Amino acid sequence: MTSTVDARGLDYRGESVAGRRNPMTGPFYVEGAQPGDTLAVRLESMVPSRDWGWTFNVLARNVVDPIAAAALPPFDIVRWSVDAEQASVVLENPTSGLAGLKL
Repeated sequence: MTSTVDARGLDYRGESVAGRRNPMTGPFYVEGAQPGDTLAVRLESMVPSRDWGWTFNVLARNVVDPIAAAALPPFDIVRWSVDAEQASVVLENPTSGLAGLKL
C-alpha cells in the first residue's frame, strides 16, 4: 500500500507536506532499485485518500490556441466532494449550469 501527494503537495489530510508535484509520477521509493532499472508495477486497486479534491476552473493556457488562451477567465481553484463508496464526485459550489453534474 502507498499514497502520494496531490499536485499542490497536499497529503491525505490536506496538509502541505511537499512542493508542487505531479502525483502521476510519485515520488515512490523501491528498495533495491537503481537508476536505469526497469520496474513492472501492477495496480490492484486505487482508493481516494480523502473526501475532497480540487481542479482549476479553466483549461491550462498551454494546451489551447494562444488566441483562445488570452480569452480564458482567470484561474480559480474549485473543490469537489469525493464519494469513494459510490465512486463519484460532485462540485462543492457549482454554478447553476453545473449544479447537477456528477462524475
